[in-house]
Amino acid sequence: MSSPAGHDRSPGEAVENRPPVGVLVLGMHRSGTSAATRLVNLLGPSLCIRSDLMTGNTSNVKGFWESRSLMRTNNLLLSEMGRKWWFPPSPEVLRQWEDDVADATVDAARSAFVRAHPTEPWVWKDPRTCLTLSFWRHALVRPVAGIVVHRNPLDIARSLEQRNHMDPEYSSALWMRYMRLLLEQAGGMPLLVTGYDGLLEDPVGWSDAVRTFLGDLGMPVAAQLDHASISAFVDPTLRHSTEHAPDAGPTAALYDVLRSLDGVHPSFVVPALGAEAPWIEERLAEVGPEWHPTWRNPAAEPPTAGARMRSLWRRTPFVKN
Repeated sequence: MSSPAGHDRSPGEAVENRPPVGVLVLGMHRSGTSAATRLVNLLGPSLCIRSDLMTGNTSNVKGFWESRSLMRTNNLLLSEMGRKWWFPPSPEVLRQWEDDVADATVDAARSAFVRAHPTEPWVWKDPRTCLTLSFWRHALVRPVAGIVVHRNPLDIARSLEQRNHMDPEYSSALWMRYMRLLLEQAGGMPLLVTGYDGLLEDPVGWSDAVRTFLGDLGMPVAAQLDHASISAFVDPTLRHSTEHAPDAGPTAALYDVLRSLDGVHPSFVVPALGAEAPWIEERLAEVGPEWHPTWRNPAAEPPTAGARMRSLWRRTPFVKN
């Protein structure tokens, strides 16, 4: 399987004016992709089936709004590369794996997706898809749209330190790898690039911009915004931003690139990113595929009582997926 970014037209690219069948919400862990996914869902696109929906926990009390089975599928894909979400593939490792991936792997992933998302149009997010985007664009075959959510990398580092006890330098390398691979694999996709701060500051305006973006692509969306649901869902206190962004170095440069891309891209053109700095792979390889013994993994902890109640509520028949 070749990377779609290396071709003029890929199976997952919008061609012949066909509307996308779904929306991929793309972004690094702790970037606000969960909130973005729920807001897209309130515009009409369906989440995964209720029984597959991940529950929230202490690190994400509003819920993850993603498929548990597809998270496992992404983990399996990364394991085939000898990688993990905390040890993402280098561009070279990803390219080699894509060249050798078996048809059975593609077919199994496609079947898993259809089981999780039987209703179109759908919305799906898993931060790991930043690493496997070209695979999914090939596996899903039909056109998909993307919403890229970016956040100040200093905020992400602080959030990962609080959630997982990762040190900020490691988090910076992780963020760099995720965002570079995302941009490199998104060539030709219809994309909306947006900042998490903008979503928190004006969730109604953000939702309206997304509705316009998807509607212009021919996707069926809500005729009117559900202002009450949007305002009730977004909690302004979740915004814990630093007062400044990185002011120098490759992290600052990549963050500047992301912010410069804000807006609609009918057919995304990959920006010139240059070669990845060697320190990124060196720093990630210091940990490697084994979970670091000093890190905390909230995903392995039981959900809180509140999270269990929210999960039960979302699974009741009167709640729209």
